[in-house]
Amino acid sequence: MSFSASVKEELSKINTFSDLELIKAELYGYMLKTDMSKQKIAFLTENEYNINRLNKLLKTLEIDYNIKMNGNNYLIEFKKSDIDFEFKENQETKKAIVRGAFLGSGSLTEPNNRYHLEISVKEEKGRQKIIDIVNEFSIDVKKLDRKYSYSIYIKER
Repeated sequence: MSFSASVKEELSKINTFSDLELIKAELYGYMLKTDMSKQKIAFLTENEYNINRLNKLLKTLEIDYNIKMNGNNYLIEFKKSDIDFEFKENQETKKAIVRGAFLGSGSLTEPNNRYHLEISVKEEKGRQKIIDIVNEFSIDVKKLDRKYSYSIYIKER
């Protein structure tokens, strides 16, 4: 298992399921990876812990969804109209947004070498949201524009 996958496994075990505000914020973070202009959201991952976490978030919010296998990947689909993204922003919900974004589209290299954390999102607005949150914790991030996504990264100097 890669270092990034083991971190995602550990994050997926955080129990926030009694707090609907945190669940909505984390789901919002996951959704930053997707095309939010579409009515049907499709989320693809090979990480079993990741799909189980997303499954629990959707189930707790009582959102109808389908999970299918697509090769070695899990595909979860649901309607955007079923989601209420209104939540109070505070330190805990901001952490939940970043956690969801990392679980949804992040990677992290082994820190014994030189660490490199990257999160890719579909829209520039979503990237700026993550940058604003991470900057509140005095962490300097860099931007990277790709052909079909926008990324932030943190790299050891």
